[in-house]
Amino acid sequence: MNWAAALTLLMLGGGLSAEPRVVDSHVFNTVVAGKTWMTLSGTAEATTDLGPDRLLDVITDWTAYPRLFRTVRTADVVTDGDAVLLSETNVVTVFAFSVTNKFTLRVVVHRLDSGGAAVRWTQERTDGTIDNMQGGWDLEPVTFGGKPGTLIRYRTVSSVPQAVPGQDALVGLFFPGELKQIVASVLAEARLKKEKP
Repeated sequence: MNWAAALTLLMLGGGLSAEPRVVDSHVFNTVVAGKTWMTLSGTAEATTDLGPDRLLDVITDWTAYPRLFRTVRTADVVTDGDAVLLSETNVVTVFAFSVTNKFTLRVVVHRLDSGGAAVRWTQERTDGTIDNMQGGWDLEPVTFGGKPGTLIRYRTVSSVPQAVPGQDALVGLFFPGELKQIVASVLAEARLKKEKP
């Protein structure tokens, strides 16, 4: 176990069933070619007694995304060599304001010698409503207090056009909860699959 994983477990009280927590969450504006873009950058993580393979099975069940994640409406997959091209339609609603994003991510899964896994994605194409997408999942086997488990970490970065002034402040209020919800959904689905006979 590396020092970062040990410190995370210590901060979480040493338990392997901690709720997801936001490690980093930033929403800020940048101007590109006279257009204001809102960048969302965040990381959430948790520890669990579930193994990396069980979590990876959920994360790579691409066609289940519309059921698992509340913003995903459609998810289509095409294999491209060692990668997967994951095309999604997402609808994000805050109060009465909704935005639909259509994009394709290039996703690569890496099995690690540690028994863990890393899933990485980069933007392949977009409809222009979202840009600069990158991120991934890290599944790191950990042992703490003699119990095996996994440190699960989710990272994401993307940019969307600012529709109204101050939108970044509003989105900044909701973004941490969305990060936690994504990790919680994976954990809940993996737990459900473990408990099914």
